[in-house]
Amino acid sequence: MPLNIIKFSVCLFAALFSIGNVFAQTPKIDSLKLVIIHAKEDTNKFRIYYNIASEYWAGIPDTIDYANTFRYEDSAYNLAKKLNYQYGMFDCFMCYGNVYAYQRKYLESRKYYNKAIEAVKLLGDKKVLADSYSEIADNFFSYGNDAKNYILNFPISLEFYYKALKVYEEIGAKYKMANTCIFIGRTYGWQNFFSMGNGSPIEMEKAVLQAKMLYKECKETTKGDIAGCDFALGRAKYFQGNYAAAIDLFLTSLKYDTDSSTRVNLPNTYINLGRAYKAIADSATSKGNKSNDPAIFKQALIYFNLSLEIYLELKIHGMTALCYLYIGDIERNLGMYNKSKIDLNKAIFYTEKLNVAGTYQEIYKSLAKLESAKGNYKQALDYFAQYMTYKEKITNENNLSQLLFNKAQYEFDKKEDSLNQKQIITETKLNAEKKQKYFYWVGLGMLSLLSFLVFRNLYYQRKINKLAAEAFSKEKIELELQSLKAQLNPHFIFNCINSIDAFIQTSDKYNATLYLNKFAKLIRNVLDSSKENIVPFSKDIETLRLYIQLEELRSESKFETLLDIDEELMSSDYKVPPLIIQPFVENAIIHGLRNKETNDGILSVHISKTEKHIVYSITDNGIGRVASQKINTGKGKSYGMEMSYDRVKLFNNEKDASVTFTDLYDGKMPIGTMVQVNLKIV
Repeated sequence: MPLNIIKFSVCLFAALFSIGNVFAQTPKIDSLKLVIIHAKEDTNKFRIYYNIASEYWAGIPDTIDYANTFRYEDSAYNLAKKLNYQYGMFDCFMCYGNVYAYQRKYLESRKYYNKAIEAVKLLGDKKVLADSYSEIADNFFSYGNDAKNYILNFPISLEFYYKALKVYEEIGAKYKMANTCIFIGRTYGWQNFFSMGNGSPIEMEKAVLQAKMLYKECKETTKGDIAGCDFALGRAKYFQGNYAAAIDLFLTSLKYDTDSSTRVNLPNTYINLGRAYKAIADSATSKGNKSNDPAIFKQALIYFNLSLEIYLELKIHGMTALCYLYIGDIERNLGMYNKSKIDLNKAIFYTEKLNVAGTYQEIYKSLAKLESAKGNYKQALDYFAQYMTYKEKITNENNLSQLLFNKAQYEFDKKEDSLNQKQIITETKLNAEKKQKYFYWVGLGMLSLLSFLVFRNLYYQRKINKLAAEAFSKEKIELELQSLKAQLNPHFIFNCINSIDAFIQTSDKYNATLYLNKFAKLIRNVLDSSKENIVPFSKDIETLRLYIQLEELRSESKFETLLDIDEELMSSDYKVPPLIIQPFVENAIIHGLRNKETNDGILSVHISKTEKHIVYSITDNGIGRVASQKINTGKGKSYGMEMSYDRVKLFNNEKDASVTFTDLYDGKMPIGTMVQVNLKIV
């Protein structure tokens, strides 16, 4: 939302001087084309081709010549490949990836970025490798930093930032490590912002604290670096609801911004201070404590007006609209209804310059509250209908974007597999033809060599047969996993829908809506990995967290959850079957904790890593399995549990599933159950 507006404004500002850039571009390209005619060294020709492609690629979106960019980049790549010039091929792959990312063709972009990474790994240059990871992460962050694309691109951005951080650590580049940590914190911050508070503020705070610690150990560190850490920590505290701590950190950052000659950060700090004060006042109002509301609202108003003044001067329309929205909302709380209506209409005026649905949504929500406060309920209802229209539009756009991406991913993967198979077949045929040709040339006079070749052919044939048998076995296991997962997903969805129905039956509309929103996000996660047999460990944990939150909400404080996960697992790229331990957690909640007479239930999920396995331990202090079986006598088998046993067994390729149940006792009194699941590391 807002950052998308900022990016658009920056592009609009840049367009004012793009015309001169276009005219300056042509003579430079023409001179490079003249130079290439007289270039004798192939390495010089490569660099000239690459520079011409870069000139066509550089500039404002409307001035980019994609056809000529690819034309000259192809020439540069073909020459680098001919010379076996690895650095040249690496440069070309990165350029292809950047151009496709800029066009928002993320699948093609990821393909070429992966090729670039493989090329630089062959070179053994860890500094270039780390810088490449960082550049790729920056691109996915920049091009996916809006309310529509962040869901797809931020996880990829974080993946590459963590890879960059690991390599920088290996080469001892502390300042680069600090910068990467602050970028990780920034990404978590925007992820939390776009998801309306459902991001990872704790992970954000953790990354920024690490950055600040590293900065203090580096001689290159500037006051701006430390101020940037304070600002980012302020946002992390704000997202966690610790508004007082956020204000202290923003004020520390503001001191540097005020003394600095750069004004870019100043309005951003002002608007975040305004948000923090407004959040304190809003929280007090919602709790009925209005003793200090006016003073706090007025303090927020001061900072929003300071921010607005600078944004108006810089002509950044998106942030200007946001300031007017916040100001209008505060004026409504202070009873300044006429002024509030004027400023909210100004917010609409500046939003119309960009047509950002998310901002419209919040403006019409504030207008509905304003008209309701004035007693104009018909007008309030009209505004609320417009608010719901934009909210539904955003949801539909996100869902459509996700579906289109999944479809594109499927088609892209299918095409890539087909091309790879054709390439393997072609290479196999060429190798066979070479062997046959060599055989006929040498043949008649060299019987001993013929015997050797026959032996080798038999050896390779046995090897091919063995590989084919292994491939068939692997494909069979994958098909079985897909079949089990196809059964598991409806089972899981059916249980969640039952939970929503329970709230509806009790007329608990607020919790029904809250549960439905979390359920929608959970379903999006499930759909995202629906065509995959394995998913990143961190992605599966995010889905598990959502499920547990839903059950906690449904159980009305019946139990609390302790989630303990090894840091290495969260920051690595380990893969696991999706929803692999969800049925075990569900079993602990429904059969163990929910049947307790008291509300002191504890669900403990501990996940650790051994040399060969990821070890899940799920412990509850419920009524125990014996008592649960008595309650559930006659209710049939738990298909979710049976499918989970089979999935663990297939994934580990073992005869008996590595799942153990332990009944916990205090003397003879049952005090709960512990389940341990071991998954092999892939």
